[in-house]
Amino acid sequence: MQIVTGAEVCNMALSFLKVPAITSLDGKDEVSRLCRLWYDSSRREALRKHPWNFAKKRASLSLCADAPAFGYDNKYKLPNDFVRLFFIGSENSGLVGIDYQIEQDKYLLINNYGAATLDIGYIFDEETVAYFDALFLKACALQLAVNLSYGLSGKTTLRTDCRNLLAEAPGEARAINGQDRPPVRVTRSRVIGARRRYASGIGYEGNPSRIPD
Repeated sequence: MQIVTGAEVCNMALSFLKVPAITSLDGKDEVSRLCRLWYDSSRREALRKHPWNFAKKRASLSLCADAPAFGYDNKYKLPNDFVRLFFIGSENSGLVGIDYQIEQDKYLLINNYGAATLDIGYIFDEETVAYFDALFLKACALQLAVNLSYGLSGKTTLRTDCRNLLAEAPGEARAINGQDRPPVRVTRSRVIGARRRYASGIGYEGNPSRIPD
């Protein structure tokens, strides 16, 4: 059976806690109320913990008219469904070597020379359960079970078991995500490579005097 509703995700979480299933998130009983209280935040928490392929999105951010008070040169408005930053500029560049800060719903950047737009990749708050990756479904249910455990079961052993299972989820997801995306081929110039080797004292094929034309 395909899981397509938030109530079904909640029932997965309840099964880990050995608590009877609910019929709807709109129920008046205490279990439904707690599931309703914790479901959205647990989903976003699980999304933040890993760059899930199904929840990746790209956007061009608009430059804000007012600059940060100090410390940074420019700021850009983040999307309303933003959960976690994945890359800036291009996917291959990632986030390495970029001096940035995220404050409230703004992205702050140094030395961007006031560019009108800024391209980013990010993890967004995917709410449609039918789109959830199978591994994410498990991770989301386990995160919800951890958050519900004290209020529903009162058993620390069940909470510990759920936390241990949840800790394994990112590793499983990394392996599958890596298989879903083909490797990126990086083309390098022999001339540039030789110059770098020469500058480091290695030279071309171990001989500093041999530099190709």
